[in-house]
Amino acid sequence: MKSQWSDSELQKVLLAAKKVDQNTDIATRVYTTRLLGCDPELVLHGGGNTSVKTVTKTMDGTLVNSICVKGSGWDMGTIESAGLPALELEPLRDLVQMDTLSDIDMVREQRQLLLDSSSPNPSVEAILHALIPAKYVDHTHANAVVAITNQPEGEKLIRELYSDSIIVPYVMPGFDLAKTCARYLADNPNATSMVLMKHGIFTWSDDARTAYEEMIELVDRAEKKLAEGNSTPFRSVDIPKNLATPAQIVPLLREALAQPPSLDGKANRLIMVHRANEEILHFCNAENLPSLVSRGNATPEHVIRIKRKGVALRAPEPDKLVAFFNDVKVAVSAYIEDYKNYFERNNKRAGGALKMLDPVPCVFYIAGVGLFAVGKSLKAAEVAADIAEATINVITKAEGMDAFEPLNEEDLFDLEYWSLEQIKLSPQVALVTGAAGGMG
Repeated sequence: MKSQWSDSELQKVLLAAKKVDQNTDIATRVYTTRLLGCDPELVLHGGGNTSVKTVTKTMDGTLVNSICVKGSGWDMGTIESAGLPALELEPLRDLVQMDTLSDIDMVREQRQLLLDSSSPNPSVEAILHALIPAKYVDHTHANAVVAITNQPEGEKLIRELYSDSIIVPYVMPGFDLAKTCARYLADNPNATSMVLMKHGIFTWSDDARTAYEEMIELVDRAEKKLAEGNSTPFRSVDIPKNLATPAQIVPLLREALAQPPSLDGKANRLIMVHRANEEILHFCNAENLPSLVSRGNATPEHVIRIKRKGVALRAPEPDKLVAFFNDVKVAVSAYIEDYKNYFERNNKRAGGALKMLDPVPCVFYIAGVGLFAVGKSLKAAEVAADIAEATINVITKAEGMDAFEPLNEEDLFDLEYWSLEQIKLSPQVALVTGAAGGMG
């Protein structure tokens, strides 16, 4: 991975900011956030976040020590200054002193600290950003880093790779994660980076370029480590010479998904996106594909886009589409039943008050043909396809070194049914009931 930093481009950004009397710290933060967000190997669809500590002038002219952190609903690749809501810094940092803080209360407390009440909800990791003792803080869910953390010996490998970094075991995002990281930060005052196991990586500095380029250097180091492994780790099944085309397959998948009604009692009318390249096909042709697509997600927040599992299907032949369609129907029915069981056992563990989400699959992995991602809109289907493709990349890299071992079922369920993640899919939920920006 290479730095995309450009002094000339930054100067253009700063010149434009000065013309409209915009805070140059925030303008710089927008520039570097976009650098990170435009690379899908670092950030996908709302994942990751950034912040800058600065001084903000209020409407009455008062100067306030503040932190501007990525807001809910904003994509890092296209972010504007409005996507970095400003909060009072010291009171936000002080929230970590509380013994407990519920999700709803955390959202309320953070909104009360906004310097502009019309701003979007700050990231649920805003408190953690406030605790990090540097002006610029960058956080990504880099494929290469999570490919290493999602292995049986992941922590050992990460400690060897990043001997100067803080390494934090997986903790549910939000207030609990901020409390945990506060202890690690206090014990490591000279650190400039932190890896959250099975989640992502932070870098920070008082200089924007230094924070950004340390992120790039650390991810590059992970990529080079992964390059030592096998880039094609899967033994392939035999693929027929004649394969059905995506155009022949899509109607069959859609019909199978339309049979069970969705939770609102209506038939599932879904859009599909097909992806196929060398890496995707190598993955879809794997002998152990059913196992690979059933283990879990590359990084936890992906569960809200593609669920915990996908569906593996054999290669379809054009003269055997009736048999293939029967396989699809059986697979979809089994998936739905498995999802219902998954929900029931975890809902019971969580207290029994949750409402089950739509149990139909979001991604099909078909030998010889590629992946098919499902959504209720073209955008949703494309997001699912992007995430499924990133998941393939992470699994392939992890399996090339050892084995892909993601978060357990319980942790992924807690993310899938976390109100602060679900708001990404249901933006109409009231602010006071947990309308925050998930792990983004």
